[in-house]
Amino acid sequence: MNKLLLGALGVAAVALLVWALMPAAQSPVDAPAVAPQAPATAGGAKAPATDPPVAAGKPAAPPRAAKPIVAEKAAAPKPRLAPPKLAAPLVPMPEGEVRPPEQARYGRKPDQPLPRVDPGDFKASVRRYYGNLPRSGRMPGRITVEEVFPPAVYEGLNIPPRSQLVEIGHYPATGPEGLTEALEIPDDSMSTFGFTVVTPDGQRIRDYVQLTDEPEPTP
Repeated sequence: MNKLLLGALGVAAVALLVWALMPAAQSPVDAPAVAPQAPATAGGAKAPATDPPVAAGKPAAPPRAAKPIVAEKAAAPKPRLAPPKLAAPLVPMPEGEVRPPEQARYGRKPDQPLPRVDPGDFKASVRRYYGNLPRSGRMPGRITVEEVFPPAVYEGLNIPPRSQLVEIGHYPATGPEGLTEALEIPDDSMSTFGFTVVTPDGQRIRDYVQLTDEPEPTP
């Protein structure tokens, strides 16, 4: 009987010793959180990592707001330059009054032939005036007939020398085109050149001269 009791006590002591030497079981609450491993994709490459897990007991962070996409503003087109304006005459061209021959103080008589003017003298006078123009090419506001043409022109047409030129050839006297037209007349041909003036008393006269080096026919 005593031997059985002693044997039972020895077995119990051994069992107690074995239990004391065993490591204590970890509580599920105290166990550290282990991040899940990303699953492997085909070929052994790892899938892209996801957001880390939220620790137990902490509130989840709000998702980040996506930045708005702002469209780039197109560059404003450059304004086109306005075309340059032609220089206006300094003084408006006078209109003048066309008068019948019986009321006209100046001008050629109805039965009077066109005066003949040497083309060399005519073009030399025009060239002299044309060469004295400013570099800008702007014509003066007032041009008199004696400034451009030789005396044979306005004397042969009974026009006062101080009459204002308003048309030279087929062009207004506000530009140099009429002077260029006069200089382009051939020297070896008989040509007719016209112009328009307004006399000091307001009479408007449009008349012509013959450019030729042939003398006037004798009556």
